Amino acid sequence: QGYQRTADNYLAPSLRYIPLAAIDKRSIERLLRVLEERDLSERTIQLAFGLLSQALSHAVEMGKLAVNPCWLVDSPKCTPSEANTLRTEEATRILAVTETSRFYPLWALMLTTGLRPQEVFALRKADLDLDGERVTVVNVVEGFGCARFSMKAAREPRTIAIAPHVARTLREYLATHDDPRAVFQYAPATVRGAWEKVPSDEKRIFPQSVEAVRGAWRSALVAAKVPPMALFSTRHTHTSQLVKAGVHPSLIGGRTGVTPQHVLDVHGAAVPELSTASSVAVAARLFDLAQSG
Repeated sequence: QGYQRTADNYLAPSLRYIPLAAIDKRSIERLLRVLEERDLSERTIQLAFGLLSQALSHAVEMGKLAVNPCWLVDSPKCTPSEANTLRTEEATRILAVTETSRFYPLWALMLTTGLRPQEVFALRKADLDLDGERVTVVNVVEGFGCARFSMKAAREPRTIAIAPHVARTLREYLATHDDPRAVFQYAPATVRGAWEKVPSDEKRIFPQSVEAVRGAWRSALVAAKVPPMALFSTRHTHTSQLVKAGVHPSLIGGRTGVTPQHVLDVHGAAVPELSTASSVAVAARLFDLAQSG
């Protein structure tokens, strides 16, 4: 679905009426200029170009083209920028104002694990080990953000430790999880009836609709007096907090499911500050040791 949207929104308007054999370097350069004029982000343009290059490489493999014209064009650059994150006090306020909300367990889990929305909304009871204070990402949802979405297996399953408080919160939340009235609140009877038929361990922990979750998130931001931010900012906030705490990027990457380089590219703004603090700490320790000797 994501590839199809990219093709429809960014590639088709410029290339729809050009025969495959006629797509050349100038066609692609013209496409990139059009995308830039639409004031799209660097990342969006880069993704659109990458999708086109993959499609034309497939055409080469099928014998439809002699060479991929994208190879003749400089690939669009994407300047790394700091992710949109919540400040510590903002995240704390969100948790405080939603403590009695049925969505509090969701915000607490997302802020303290950095799970992607696609991952957290695919979690089932069977994926939780609350006694061991761990959660395992086994599935992800496809089409999150649409009215309907489906589940698929995660590309790289991983197990993440969760805080004791979050484990207790989830245990209390799940105590009434089999009751559709507690989970869906205003959902129609057909939805509640279908929910009761799902085996307990296979029930998704957070099965509420995308609209309900996003509405609750917006309400939480307003109540906490926090500027508008996407739900994905919970993931960036968690990662940024780990970087600022001095956790090694490889450990952060293993926890969040990305490469260490990605961690540095997106959250590297905190690294110089950490480097300075580390230098001061090491120097203080060395001088203390020298003086004591």
